[in-house]
Amino acid sequence: MAQLIQLSEAASIALHGVAFIARAPGDYFSARQIAESSGASENHIAKVLQRLVKAGVLRSVRGPHGGFALKRPSEEISFLEVYEAIEGKLSEGPCPLHRGACPFERCMFGGLLAKVNAEILEYFRAKKISDFV
Repeated sequence: MAQLIQLSEAASIALHGVAFIARAPGDYFSARQIAESSGASENHIAKVLQRLVKAGVLRSVRGPHGGFALKRPSEEISFLEVYEAIEGKLSEGPCPLHRGACPFERCMFGGLLAKVNAEILEYFRAKKISDFV
């Protein structure tokens, strides 16, 4: 069944993966350990976590005792930071189609999509990874 609003698999993996890692600050977790806990593909998890390393959310260490760990305390990492590391900046504009001018006199969505987008944006700004650890 279709859903109007949903997260990409990569964004979901990122948020859940960072929360999983945050449960044991200072410990390193392999992509395999996170895959086993989440049921997602180990390769996909590894790619997502590497993007979070590049964004400064996680750090990584190679080797048999390496893996991924938080780069900063979970209280300093917002959902928005994690999401935007994977998907790019969230738009705050009024039009969901990113058009400068509407072909109709008024928005056929009555501003609903802009309101929902703003609410999600505010939620992602306010929520920290520590809220779920």
